[in-house]
Amino acid sequence: LSRDEALEVFMNELDLPSNHVAGWTKEVRMILHYCDYHPLTVRTVGRWCRMKFVTAGLATAIQEVVGEMGPLAEHAWKRIEARAEKARRKVAQKDTLKEEMQHSSSTSEDDDDEEDPSTLLFDILSLMMGPDRQDGQG
Repeated sequence: LSRDEALEVFMNELDLPSNHVAGWTKEVRMILHYCDYHPLTVRTVGRWCRMKFVTAGLATAIQEVVGEMGPLAEHAWKRIEARAEKARRKVAQKDTLKEEMQHSSSTSEDDDDEEDPSTLLFDILSLMMGPDRQDGQG
């Protein structure tokens, strides 16, 4: 999604108008950035924020979501970068093998250890539904 589309989806999940002042805060922009503007992630985090909004108020809800999403997003980006680096190494290795005209099955890596690209979404859902909170409450 574009930034504006993501903001509209997020605000819709909060049951707020898309031009609400909360949409202009850096915290909401950070949430959308953490979601990488992915429609399902934006919608899920919007619903999560709505649950917090009902019980804690809008400002507190947004701050809590930013605080809890930051480490998840950072961890997810590190995993994505690691997968990209692994893919670059595999391409370089294949190019080297082609140049040398050697074919060996022992050089191919097993892809079974790759993580699902939606791991961030699963982490978010776990935080939403889990009984334990990182801040010791709940």
